[in-house]
Amino acid sequence: MSDRIPLFAAVLCGVASFALADGGVQPLELFDPSRPGAREQIRPNADTGSQLAVEVDGAGITATLLAGPAGYPGFIVIPAGGAAAWNCSLYGHIEAKITNLGDRQELVNLRVDNASSPENRNPWNAEMMRIDAGKTQTIRVYFGYSYYFQKGYPLDPSAVVRLLFFTGKLDHEAKFRIEEVKAAGWQGEKPGENPDQARFKPEDGRVFEGATAGGTGIAAQGTGGATAAAGAEGVAVRLPAGGGTALATIGPARGFWDFSPFMQVRLCMRNDGVAVCAPRFRLTSIDGTSREVSASLEPGVAADVVLPFAPEKPWTAPNDPAQMETLKGGSWDRIPGTGTAYRSQKTRGLEILPDASGVETALTVLSMRAENPPAVRPDWLGTRPPVPGEWKQTLKQEFNGDALDDHLFSVYWFHWWDKRQHNSKNNVFLRDGKLVLRTEKKKGFKNDDPKGGEFPGEIRDRGNETDYATGWVDTFGKWTQRYGYFEFRCKLPTAPCLWPGIWTMPDRGLERNPKGLPQLDWSQFRNRTDTFSGGMEIDIVEAQSSWGPHRFNSAIHCDGYGKEHKKLGTSANYIPTDPDGFITVGMLWLPGSLSFYGNGELFWQWESPRVADEPMYIQFQNQLGGWDNDALDDSLLPADFEIDYIRVWQRADLASSDDGQKPNEGGLDGRIGPGLSGPAKEDPRDERLRETRSLLEQKQPAMKINDFEAMLPPAPTAADGAAPRILKWKDGKKGVFLLAFDDGCNSQLDNAIPLLHKYSAVGTFYIIYGGGHFPTNRKRWEALVGDPCVVFGNHTLKHDGAEDAARLEAGLSGAQEVIRGLDPKAKWPRLISFGQPGGVPWKVSKEEVAEALARHNLVDRPPFWGATIHVKTVPEAEKLVDEAIAQGKMGHLDFHGVGGDWLAPPTEFLEGLLKKLLAERDSIWQTSAIDYHKYKVERDASAIEVVSTDAAKVALRLTSTADSELYDLPLTIEAEVPADWTLCHVAAEGLDEVDAKVVAGRVRFYALPGTITLTKKP
Repeated sequence: MSDRIPLFAAVLCGVASFALADGGVQPLELFDPSRPGAREQIRPNADTGSQLAVEVDGAGITATLLAGPAGYPGFIVIPAGGAAAWNCSLYGHIEAKITNLGDRQELVNLRVDNASSPENRNPWNAEMMRIDAGKTQTIRVYFGYSYYFQKGYPLDPSAVVRLLFFTGKLDHEAKFRIEEVKAAGWQGEKPGENPDQARFKPEDGRVFEGATAGGTGIAAQGTGGATAAAGAEGVAVRLPAGGGTALATIGPARGFWDFSPFMQVRLCMRNDGVAVCAPRFRLTSIDGTSREVSASLEPGVAADVVLPFAPEKPWTAPNDPAQMETLKGGSWDRIPGTGTAYRSQKTRGLEILPDASGVETALTVLSMRAENPPAVRPDWLGTRPPVPGEWKQTLKQEFNGDALDDHLFSVYWFHWWDKRQHNSKNNVFLRDGKLVLRTEKKKGFKNDDPKGGEFPGEIRDRGNETDYATGWVDTFGKWTQRYGYFEFRCKLPTAPCLWPGIWTMPDRGLERNPKGLPQLDWSQFRNRTDTFSGGMEIDIVEAQSSWGPHRFNSAIHCDGYGKEHKKLGTSANYIPTDPDGFITVGMLWLPGSLSFYGNGELFWQWESPRVADEPMYIQFQNQLGGWDNDALDDSLLPADFEIDYIRVWQRADLASSDDGQKPNEGGLDGRIGPGLSGPAKEDPRDERLRETRSLLEQKQPAMKINDFEAMLPPAPTAADGAAPRILKWKDGKKGVFLLAFDDGCNSQLDNAIPLLHKYSAVGTFYIIYGGGHFPTNRKRWEALVGDPCVVFGNHTLKHDGAEDAARLEAGLSGAQEVIRGLDPKAKWPRLISFGQPGGVPWKVSKEEVAEALARHNLVDRPPFWGATIHVKTVPEAEKLVDEAIAQGKMGHLDFHGVGGDWLAPPTEFLEGLLKKLLAERDSIWQTSAIDYHKYKVERDASAIEVVSTDAAKVALRLTSTADSELYDLPLTIEAEVPADWTLCHVAAEGLDEVDAKVVAGRVRFYALPGTITLTKKP
């Protein structure tokens, strides 16, 4: 196929601009070295002059650059035949294969230009790459990105006027071979995207029409005797007589069609045979197919066939006795024949099956278009429940006022989700009769409290500031109801990476939890709002914004979130939006029965004695993240989740005193307040908290945490018995910092690890052990076994995702075997850090992941920022170190390549960070992910006490509930000894005896669980 596809055909087709370079649209060759006059397309760069010698043969360009004064020696490639520009509008990047023919590493730049103008004299995108002597690499410049794939000038791909290849100033000869200069990828492509996972969205719904089906991103094929091929009128399909296993498919050349804005697909086709035929049609997706539709077609006649995304029968869960077991978890899917597993945003294609009667079929699919049917809303919607009975309305919130009713709703809550965001009252407001939860790029503090901790009243010397603000609303402690009909009219946001939801949780009231809400300990919530003993999390609407405005998840979770956890539900509810973009969703909750309605039509049901029977409160969220979402795009924020109304009814025979609004003092924080939260659990820190609250109520200046430490009783003297303590971090450091390196890039071996050695730092390396660069570099990695700067992590075997639990197990166990084989003499079992691969399908549940990790003693790595993605400069990286020290927490930065490969900052970036860590070595503990995890777990699971003390000896005992086989990192202990001691001999079980210096009556040492003896030394 020619790579010069006529532009008119590309423009006419709705998906032409989404075709992949190695699929329907071939890469566009920008420089053809075999073309007569190709040498005339090459010219020296501005000041290169005589430093450049160029040869062109039938396969490429050989360029020699001599030493000289030019600052950026190189050459320019311009379009052939005197054309003003290349039109690369179908593509996502420009690339070139470059071989370094010299005897030393060289830094090569590729720049892609539009024409300059007075308004913008730098209209270009560029990337650079270090290429070792004798090595060949492909350099890619993505439109709109420059230097390490950061957002850059918005280059116009349709008007590329020149390409520049250049280096820096040279004091030696450099020589290169340049081949395969071309435009490739697809329109809108972003750096690092996997072509097999790319999604192509026909914005106007048109997938193809007539001749535009040919050569523009459509792949058609037949199996089992069927044939399919794009032609002048559309896609011609032939299905043999008898049917059998014949199947014709039409789909994107690679990746998926993204039909998330739509609810159905309309086909127009013509029967080209001589008899009436009734072929069958369905859409297939990453998880399953849509319902099958058959259409009777007369010979020679064209007709439309509509394929709805919504299922024919409501999703129905089974009633399984195992759902009542209290000690065992489980997961239940739909009863076969109900619901759907079709996922519209990842549609693989259209499948055409033979006529069920076996008639030979010949047809042409003339066009394919995604569309939305009108929403059908029954007259009763919003006025009553969908079933008969004696009903009374118990809640009607239309949000027509100026402010949220804080005697019914609160906006502050505990934060267990994506840590990039904080709840703020400013992101909850009423507008045009609707409740709005807004998510935006806006710095702020958790629950608007600059000095607040995780729990109400907990004071920190510095709050937890994040970059994104979001809205949260709940009725906890203010309104509950057991059973009834709950109806919501809402509009889902469509900006990527949002996780809106409407859900209910149990609230059994203070009588079930006299300790009130957790002030210092989350376990105080137990019994009041857990999901055991008749409690249940009910997710009425839980969406991932990448699914579009029509689709969402409905599910239940009960019996906690550990080994007893039970769940069932679907993420493929399809509800048409009304003309204003809203859907209306209702929950009918009766004893032993749970049903959901969309625009008044039943779409989900479950009957079981395990259905919740405890009072529930309502929660609304518009969080970031989720489990199946697209990357966050700040340019599309702010984004709003709108709720038009809440209307709740109760059936007369089910009404109880638990229903309705509770007496409360109002306020934005439903977690605190007399008569609502109750007294906090008694704790040695309570007195300090009371004094803190008193100071805040008096509006006195905020005090630092060290000031509160001074309020505590003085530490006991040696005569009273030593007062030992486990230090928060090893060696008493103020904070922790982790370095991670993903995928086992070549530049990690070449650039990163030598720097770690230079600055005595340690990194955790999450390597693709079954692919990538590891097989060719295995001996180099094996040579690093036991290196104090290198710790091996589990990144799965092939970085290819986890479609199910079996695939996950294979990936984890395969990587474990390689890690074990690298160092067969190492202790086993042992803890290994696990880094989940990104950019690949990951469809296993959190529970399945947790079980698999536990089985292999794998520890999920803690949250991190990514170099070049979130942190682009050395000062930004240094700020992470300063924050870890100031807040006494863990800082974590992740790298892929360093000075080469992909997502790679320059080597100077890593070196700048390492210099900062070295300069702060007295305050920061720079360590591996596993040692950080071990110390944190052991510290929290351990206690130290005085056994005996006298003027010459102090005996201590360190105990721990952590598994000593896996958690074997010595803790740092600080103990008081008599004031006249200056040197102390330390004998701790499992460790060598040492002498330690005494400073101001205190001695610091390492210890494992067991007896510790401190003896005075002269």
